[in-house]
Amino acid sequence: TGADLTYHVHVPGARLRATVYHASLKNQFWTRTFWHDGYNATVNLIMRKVHVDHQGIELGLEKSAGRHLFQGAAGYASAVYRGRPELEAWQDNNSMNLYSNRTTYLNNYRSNSSPQLAFGLCYRFSGRRSWFISAAISRFSQIYTNVNPQRRTAAATAKYSQDEFELAMKIVAQENIDPWWLANFGVYKAFRLRNRSLIGCSIHVNNVLDARTIYTGFEQLRWDDSNPDLFAPKYFFSPPRTILMSLTFNI
Repeated sequence: TGADLTYHVHVPGARLRATVYHASLKNQFWTRTFWHDGYNATVNLIMRKVHVDHQGIELGLEKSAGRHLFQGAAGYASAVYRGRPELEAWQDNNSMNLYSNRTTYLNNYRSNSSPQLAFGLCYRFSGRRSWFISAAISRFSQIYTNVNPQRRTAAATAKYSQDEFELAMKIVAQENIDPWWLANFGVYKAFRLRNRSLIGCSIHVNNVLDARTIYTGFEQLRWDDSNPDLFAPKYFFSPPRTILMSLTFNI
């Protein structure tokens, strides 16, 4: 179930849009496959009764002043597990049930690794004789790694005493990836020929600052409860600076 509400404002030289939304996804079915060192086999991991709440707000603004155009956008999106899903595992090569009905304490954990807070600003100048230049900058934050549900069970932390709280927290804590910035730049120029044909040239530079940052990640399902750092999370890094040059011809 879900609902959203959008509000538009249009006035001369400016536009505004605001949206709020909420969606509740219940009784989902989650399945993954991974290698289990203890059984020396591939294991199918199944999670039932998965409930996730999605809610957020989005805001966009555009303002024009002659040849200048300013744009801004911001968004907050919360995707959170609700309740306590049930976990079961099956050995793949012989269909043996390893365990079932194991409670996972995922309530209030973030359910995806997308940025949950983002904003961006863009400026564009349109010159005479068919050319323009644009620049944009964005910031992304509140990025959480996808969690391994096996690490949020009583079996995963049962061996730790109350005096070993910090060791237990290394297993159950969800990592919050550092915020990162993205800057882009573009320029375009068109030339009209005598036969009225049009030639367009453009250059776009993405990730102008060449920032090599982690933009998302996930915990491995393969893990060792006696050494939580043995199988570290997997991360995805932002692409390096890229330059795209294009030439178009319109008859």
